[in-house]
Amino acid sequence: MIQRSKLKEFLHNYGYLIVFVGILLLFNGIIQLNGNGLTPNEGGDDNFFRTVANQQGVLQFVHSRYETWSSRVLIEGTLFFFVTHTVLWRIVNSLAILIIIYVPYRSILRNDNKEQNRRLFLLAAGVVVMGPLELLYNTGWIATTLNYLWPLAAMGVTLIPIIDKYQGHRRKPVLVILGILLALYATNQEQVCGMLILISSGLLIHQLINKNLDWYTGYLWFLSLASFIFIMTAPGNIARKESETAHWFSDFNSLTIFRKVELGFSATAKSFFLEPNILLILTTILLIVITINKEQFIPAAAAGVVLLFNLMVLKPSVAFVKFLKSFGQYGSNFQLRVIGTWVPDGILILLVGLLCFSMYKALDQSEYKILAIIVMLLGSISRLVMGFTPTIWVSGIRTFSFLYMSMIIVAIMLIKVLLRMNWKQSKLIIMGIAATAVAMILLNFIAVV
Repeated sequence: MIQRSKLKEFLHNYGYLIVFVGILLLFNGIIQLNGNGLTPNEGGDDNFFRTVANQQGVLQFVHSRYETWSSRVLIEGTLFFFVTHTVLWRIVNSLAILIIIYVPYRSILRNDNKEQNRRLFLLAAGVVVMGPLELLYNTGWIATTLNYLWPLAAMGVTLIPIIDKYQGHRRKPVLVILGILLALYATNQEQVCGMLILISSGLLIHQLINKNLDWYTGYLWFLSLASFIFIMTAPGNIARKESETAHWFSDFNSLTIFRKVELGFSATAKSFFLEPNILLILTTILLIVITINKEQFIPAAAAGVVLLFNLMVLKPSVAFVKFLKSFGQYGSNFQLRVIGTWVPDGILILLVGLLCFSMYKALDQSEYKILAIIVMLLGSISRLVMGFTPTIWVSGIRTFSFLYMSMIIVAIMLIKVLLRMNWKQSKLIIMGIAATAVAMILLNFIAVV
């Protein structure tokens, strides 16, 4: 009887998590890695790595790639293993997705009420699944997830000890050890490395001012900086840039720094604001609901403008189509002396400003306001730097992974504000999020079969 009651209590407390993990394993289990109509070239880069894995040893392969193509020695060494052990990939990939859901849930939504926490976790999961499925398979399921999803998950685990410190929680030694180890994998990815440099630098400055230095933050800073130097000096990265410049963007090196910044901004903002984006729609709706409830109608109107522009994609007018065509290989083709060329970038800057303004007004506490802006800024920078690479137009949606994660975090922060309001209509919004999430899960299952 005692064992049965304990089992019943366990299922009551963790049954939802078991079911959700089962759904993740099922989803990853039914993915067709080859010939599913989603990835290019019948599996994308997975096939290349699988072929090489059957011909070379891992050390020989990693050394060759370091000399001729990439500094991602840890990532590609891991990829070398998993392309021939796909069952293990399906399991670990499920864990990576779970981590990406768990970290923002743990940091933002979780409280002391176990009953509420079950619903809050599933709510966080619902927001995460609204991200584009293509983020997981853009250049092959295994290659894309190991290069983007897994470094993102590794960064999440790496940041948990820092989050615990600032939230006043006791650090768990297991999570500290995991953070130390996974930081090695995370910083091997260029975008993550850059974000961790910015995060750890900002935290160290804050700690120095408050005379409260933290060894773990210092470790992340030194590791990120060392990884950055390793990335910048890797002969493979230099050779790859020369090769891809000749192949994809022959006059890339002739662009000025200003033109590259503008190229990164316009390419990023155009794709994010002016292409179908369910996460952006969700976020702007949350902003409108929260600010109207606070009787802040100007921020509500600002979010409404952002929403309107994104919805225009569904049924574009002649003027909107003409506006989209103003973007080309060189971004918005901005010219300082031609005022008409200012319009595309001007509209994009306006949309960014309106979104940030509305977010700042919607969030409650000043620290959350600033944190939301910083999170979005980090995600944006991770994509803006693509303007300094010749593959900005061919790198695909996968390079937006960290920007989408930033939007997920902000959306979860807004949901927390909405739940605190105890507003009757907030339940309808939550039900709408749940229904959309279920629909997205079903569509994703259909897509991968």
